[in-house]
Amino acid sequence: MRKQTVLLCAFVAACTCVAVTYAARIPPMPPPSSFTARVDNAWFPLRAGSRYVYKGVKDGAPARDVVLVTHRTRRINGVPCLAVSDRLYLRGRLEERTTDWYSQDTKGNVCISVRTQRSSMRMATSQARRAPGRRAWTALGPAST
Repeated sequence: MRKQTVLLCAFVAACTCVAVTYAARIPPMPPPSSFTARVDNAWFPLRAGSRYVYKGVKDGAPARDVVLVTHRTRRINGVPCLAVSDRLYLRGRLEERTTDWYSQDTKGNVCISVRTQRSSMRMATSQARRAPGRRAWTALGPAST
């Protein structure tokens, strides 16, 4: 019994050390003052008024994604962010409409702060088709390009 208790204590101590070590690796969030809504990263520039159209296939359907960099800005948790409108069309019909809010830190890293999403909910009845889509707010991390 004593041997099992000692082993259990050693296991708990080891898990605690691993958890503390892992938590110590997470860098602190930079202050909001180190961000700007002006995103001029060479690999992901977001110049207000720019429009990008991407064509491809999603789930076997022809897709067209229209991205518009707007002039709108907003502070989210004190961080200045730039709004980017994104429209996804499948088979020529609007399937998803999102507004993404981007910011750039002093080192040039681009981050997405919040995404508002409105998706169409295609159902069998015409009444369901007229119903508005769902809205979702999601806090996200660094933008993947």
